[in-house]
Amino acid sequence: RPFHLGAAPLRAVLSAGLTKAKGLPVHYSKQDAKAFARAHMTGIWAAALNPFNDDLSLDEAGMRAAQRMLHLAESLGEDDFALALISGGASSLLAAPSVGITLQEKQALSEALLASGAPIHQLNTVRKALSRIKAGRLAAAVYPARMLSLVISDVPGDDLRYIGSGPTVASPAGLNLEAMQILRSLRIDVPASIRAVRDAPSTAPVPNDPRLARAE
Repeated sequence: RPFHLGAAPLRAVLSAGLTKAKGLPVHYSKQDAKAFARAHMTGIWAAALNPFNDDLSLDEAGMRAAQRMLHLAESLGEDDFALALISGGASSLLAAPSVGITLQEKQALSEALLASGAPIHQLNTVRKALSRIKAGRLAAAVYPARMLSLVISDVPGDDLRYIGSGPTVASPAGLNLEAMQILRSLRIDVPASIRAVRDAPSTAPVPNDPRLARAE
């Protein structure tokens, strides 16, 4: 349906994903995509965020980008408007581990999940549970400003909850428990800091959360 911006000023463009993928073949493996991204990616931006410095790894840069993106989102007011551009790759690029979990712990877990052959919906469910920006938390941070998300899918079935781990989309209640059940079913051992997520209250917005009332 038509989206009318009205008089609201465009105060933020939040972009996450492959920002330059020209020349990538239609049929490619995950390893091909990773290699191409590292060779050709120009970076992700939150407003005036500069491209990654040469001496930073992708994950360290992703942490800085995610933090700046959250800071920008939280600075918006009721009369502002944010445009979110999301595509495949956002899950890896926006690294914002939950409080108490280190980047190194999350890196190790992601490697174990990939090695296990877990399908993308399981992989991103775990990522969402252990993040401060995924699972609708970016949209919650933008509130009370209006937000429009434009999403390019790389997920079978095009479920918005799993594309880029759904930074602007609500997740069902019980996200933390579901993530821990996935880890248990895959027999992946995790440190105490990650196991503690099971009993911690989730900060992810659920369907009909008022913080997503102005997000489309």
